[in-house]
Amino acid sequence: MYSGHMALVTCFLALLIGNQTAAPVQNQVSLRFNPPVGKTYQFKMTVKMQMGAVAGGPAMEFQTDMDSDMKVVSRTGDVTTMETKFSKAHVTLPEDSPIAAMKESLEKQSNDKTVTSKIDGFYHVQGVNGSGMDSMINGMQAMSFPDHAIKVGDDWSYSMDLGKMIAAGGNAVPGAPSVEASGKIPIKFRLKEITQKGNQTFANIEITMDGDAKMSVSGQEIEMHIKSTGTQQIEVSTGMTVGTSMVSDTTSTFGDMKMTQHLVQSMVLR
Repeated sequence: MYSGHMALVTCFLALLIGNQTAAPVQNQVSLRFNPPVGKTYQFKMTVKMQMGAVAGGPAMEFQTDMDSDMKVVSRTGDVTTMETKFSKAHVTLPEDSPIAAMKESLEKQSNDKTVTSKIDGFYHVQGVNGSGMDSMINGMQAMSFPDHAIKVGDDWSYSMDLGKMIAAGGNAVPGAPSVEASGKIPIKFRLKEITQKGNQTFANIEITMDGDAKMSVSGQEIEMHIKSTGTQQIEVSTGMTVGTSMVSDTTSTFGDMKMTQHLVQSMVLR
């Protein structure tokens, strides 16, 4: 009798503890970008790029692995200032790559760079300061939060103004060619799932971009078609991206030439 009674007590305690520690997954979430000021998010980034001419010729391909530390510097109203530092860049190239001699230069371009960006509560970039391409890439983020609570399966859309993004990145490298752009790339979002890890809730969002744009590089007109798919994991309590996986294909036409670019990007907390 005593052992049976203790067994029932043990089972009851196990159920009680389980109910206390297993937080239910939310049915819907509201997203706003407001990470805590002073916090630094440390990421490991990998970018795989392949470029080539449609007419043939050797493709240029390489992979860059680097650390990316994003610090929440300050907040004014609903605009957050973020400082991103890139370091420990390592470029991997095929042995017979036509750009093998550029390995050191590519690493130097990606290493020890700092980019400052201002992002509002809906995750829209309001401005970017830094060095050349790093600034442009940070300005061309592909996230936008809806103005209402969302549940799994809900979708929403946003239009990325490429001209505004290029202008936000600026032409910060002395002697670099001037770049102008026009065109709005439609972006579709869908809340794929809401997950729980410990006391934190995460929103996993599918992203699809598909549209046309034009660029002018030192007067050379370039027509582009951009298509991207991927996912971002958002920490619901802060609106901060804590994981990204994107695949992008861009076809660029200038004069009689046509170039393709295949880009695979990932970012995970380290």
